[in-house]
Amino acid sequence: MSKYNFFKQILKDNYKGEIIEDNKKHKISREVKRLNFLSSKKRNLVLIFCHNEMQSIISYLWTLANNNIAILVNQNLDNDLVENLIKKYSPDIIITKNFKKFKNYNLKKDINKFFYLKKVSSEKNKFFKDLALLLPTSGSTGSPKFVRISYKNLYYNTKDIINYLEIKSSDTTITTLPFSYTYGMSIINTHVFVPGKIVAYNGTVIERRFFDLIKKWKVNSFGGVPLIFEILKKLKLENFDLSSLKYITQAGGPLSTKLIKFFHNSLKKEKIKFITMYGSTEATSRMSYLPTKFNLTKTSSIGKGLQKSFKIIHLNTGKEIKENNKIGELVYFGKNVCLGYSLSTKDLILGDQNKGVLKTGDIGFKDKDNFFYVNGRLDRHVKIYDQRI
Repeated sequence: MSKYNFFKQILKDNYKGEIIEDNKKHKISREVKRLNFLSSKKRNLVLIFCHNEMQSIISYLWTLANNNIAILVNQNLDNDLVENLIKKYSPDIIITKNFKKFKNYNLKKDINKFFYLKKVSSEKNKFFKDLALLLPTSGSTGSPKFVRISYKNLYYNTKDIINYLEIKSSDTTITTLPFSYTYGMSIINTHVFVPGKIVAYNGTVIERRFFDLIKKWKVNSFGGVPLIFEILKKLKLENFDLSSLKYITQAGGPLSTKLIKFFHNSLKKEKIKFITMYGSTEATSRMSYLPTKFNLTKTSSIGKGLQKSFKIIHLNTGKEIKENNKIGELVYFGKNVCLGYSLSTKDLILGDQNKGVLKTGDIGFKDKDNFFYVNGRLDRHVKIYDQRI
């Protein structure tokens, strides 16, 4: 068991974390232990089709609490892509809501309309000792290319986010993003760590039920990508009862300065912080934050690194640019930088290839106050609705 695996606390009888669904509180530890029929002496590779429903989240937590490796994919992945993924990675366990027969897999049990399939003959695969997760790179959920995340990566990124946002065991969050997406996953992780409460909500922010749940369960926070905030502005967020909220976070691509100022001003009246953040799958999740007091004066900045570890690197020489307002590549240094990539099961034995250094591919600069800015890309990709195209 990795020394950085904070999920193992879930297995203790005194673990206080709860998940809320269908107007009922459930003890996370009790629900996780219901999946012990999947246990084996070896570490398992577990393919999870992610839904923002209790049983799906519990499946993820069971996987990591027992030191296994989770492959997280979107619930709507095309059948041909699913077959290719299984061929490339040959997972020991498949957890899905849309049951179908897979060659060499037997159905072990179904719980709350989720199906647990186990491989008939499961060879003993070799995994890097600290490997925890395989996450799809942004916009490539149909590709066999995954980001390899370690338990160490998860530990440090989760701790950084908790410390900055001051998340406490009395706090409650609600799911708004798929947890196959690194941002959505990290929101779950922070509330598992402290531990707090998670409202499992599988709908959208345009539904009245979303706001009813915030009010009923006194939700303290939620996160969103730019599209969500464009929708919330049209819905006139200020007309809903948000009195329980402490803060709302935004990541998954740049939000317009106009919207940042709008939400800052409208939420400030309700004493709710609007916090913009910057991250990537390769950094496990979030890398930086903009303190709310600078929302109006440094609106276009990505802020400062959670570990204060950004540098601007010259595009030709590869040396650090220490002058202010000079353009270069934004490079991140931190313990949350992923191990590397994988294309098939044979890559899962690989160790840390990045050594804590992530070349973001973003072009930017820093100002005189050491706030960082992004104003372009080295490649010809663009992020639309949090998908890289």
